[in-house]
Amino acid sequence: MKTRNLAMVVPAAGAALALGMTGVAGAAVIQNAPEVVPAVVLDDQGDTQIEPESIMLAPADGNDAVNFITWLVWNDGIAVGTGVEQVNTCEPTCAEGTTLSKPVVIVLDNVEPLDDSDDVHFTEARISGVDGSRTVELSSVAILPIDDAA
Repeated sequence: MKTRNLAMVVPAAGAALALGMTGVAGAAVIQNAPEVVPAVVLDDQGDTQIEPESIMLAPADGNDAVNFITWLVWNDGIAVGTGVEQVNTCEPTCAEGTTLSKPVVIVLDNVEPLDDSDDVHFTEARISGVDGSRTVELSSVAILPIDDAA
């Protein structure tokens, strides 16, 4: 029974794809689609960025950051990515602490308007990993600029 259902779905999906790619209705949808302006990350210095590679969660001392972020989804309401959270244990002191690296999923959401603009920015980040998850207010983060030379 599963094979029969799959046999009916594949031709239907192929036909829909072909019509969407070449049909007049498909072109009309693309031409009339509203422009989506993606949300941005706004850091504690007032700088904005789309799809930053790193977000410093503790910019005052640099002891917690999500680095090497690969964004899977980024739009005007949510951003989802994977990265490596690097946290200083600060034991016995932060200067002598060890940096632990853990894979995480980062979700940005809860958008609010930017001042004097129609654009929006994310206000919260949820960081989820092997140690559980937590929510961080984005008003106190720093974003590192994208290296255009790479």
